[in-house]
Amino acid sequence: EQLTVRFLFYSVVDTLKSYLKTNTGVRLAVFQHITSPTAIVLPVEELVSLCHEYKVLVMIDGAHSLGQIPLNLTKLGADFYVTNGHKWLCNARGCGILYVSLSHQSSVHPVVISWGYDKGFHSEFLWQGTMDYCSMLSIRIALRFYHWLGGEKALQRNHELIVKYSKIFVESWNSELLVPTDMCAFMMVVKLPNSLQTEENLHDILLERYNIEVPVFWFNSSRYLRISVFVYNSEEELKKLCHSILE
Repeated sequence: EQLTVRFLFYSVVDTLKSYLKTNTGVRLAVFQHITSPTAIVLPVEELVSLCHEYKVLVMIDGAHSLGQIPLNLTKLGADFYVTNGHKWLCNARGCGILYVSLSHQSSVHPVVISWGYDKGFHSEFLWQGTMDYCSMLSIRIALRFYHWLGGEKALQRNHELIVKYSKIFVESWNSELLVPTDMCAFMMVVKLPNSLQTEENLHDILLERYNIEVPVFWFNSSRYLRISVFVYNSEEELKKLCHSILE
């Protein structure tokens, strides 16, 4: 069953608590760490703690988290956490990461069983048939690259830059943010100006005319841009996006 929370982002924990009080049959809760496409960093540590109070297991979809926010899975306390290395950690595609707390490892098994059958959690997942392990072996280099870039200092730089320009976008476009800046990392969702709400080809226009790639999507009957800042993005590029929308 899906719990829908509409623009109650600061009260999501209270909303979930009310739901769990009246729905005692919940066994597993699944949350995104950073929502897609709305780019909201959910308070997953509080959500995990609350679910455990009601004896509910928690699985976190962290597809956008690794490389975008600091992660401490031990402190987070989720029963299961999945993420990947190709989005924000710059690793090759095909390298997923599965975290399972020690208390559940004996009951979690891969779909494909190969050499490690019945030899423990790590052995069962270590060698699965004739997979190509290149992307998994390259994650060590991706982690070295992450630290070379500055690690959490780079994350802070990206966040500060998107916060700065999200305010400029809002003012220049006479627009608004989907959520406050303290609920985002370095992806921010900005509502398009009224003049562009019906421009169905905006994504292609930005790409073909200005060489700008940015997701354009509908949310609650309005159209938004999901703007991302990474280490290779400059202020000049963000200024170009701002002016392109106004032209």
